[in-house]
Amino acid sequence: MYEILPSEPLASLLRTFESWGGVVDYVLSGWDASVSLDPYELHKEAAIFTATTLVNRHKQHLTGYLLKTQQDISQLEALLIEERKGLQMRPDEAKGQQISIAEFFAPDKLWVVQDGVRIDVKPLLGSLEEYRDKPLDSRSYCHAFSDPPYTLSLHRRIPQAEIDALFAAINKQLFGENLDGIVVYQWSTDWVDYLCFYEGYDWWGSYLWTVYDAKTKIFVGITASATD
Repeated sequence: MYEILPSEPLASLLRTFESWGGVVDYVLSGWDASVSLDPYELHKEAAIFTATTLVNRHKQHLTGYLLKTQQDISQLEALLIEERKGLQMRPDEAKGQQISIAEFFAPDKLWVVQDGVRIDVKPLLGSLEEYRDKPLDSRSYCHAFSDPPYTLSLHRRIPQAEIDALFAAINKQLFGENLDGIVVYQWSTDWVDYLCFYEGYDWWGSYLWTVYDAKTKIFVGITASATD
């Protein structure tokens, strides 16, 4: 697999999200369509690629910090230990399962566009036996995006409407005007030390999803984690 850099409109939205204190990271990737893998194995490759890319990003960030502060690069491991972030991965231990689009977004935040109009799907889900009276899943993508442990209003009060609008704008950039052709897998994270911050793992949570869009033939790896 190979990384696809986000478009400038998407990159701008992600910079805004980061400045608000968001803890969700995104990795876009393409793949060689001539490779013969079943959907599970293909999503697993995307999950491993996502984790590897994020580990490399973090290592580059810390290396840049050491260079900027004129410290010895050999201090990298000590710095990782200090912030309780390991870089080891055990990809053979990764376990995933396909989940529905509603489970991924969470029933009260799922959106679609029909005839050019954005529609709140919660009432529609309410008519389905599977989601009748189902509470908001705290392990959903929406939860990870909008409810980080120190809130998105840490530095200034951000109205919920602005958070919802940013969430919708980012997803529109990622997945287009509708969710047709979207396939989502949710993955365990205990095989990626970077995503399991020891005490923080059980404190707020750690998440990894791979989302494949058949329209664009692009994988979107989505992760979130935080420590106290």
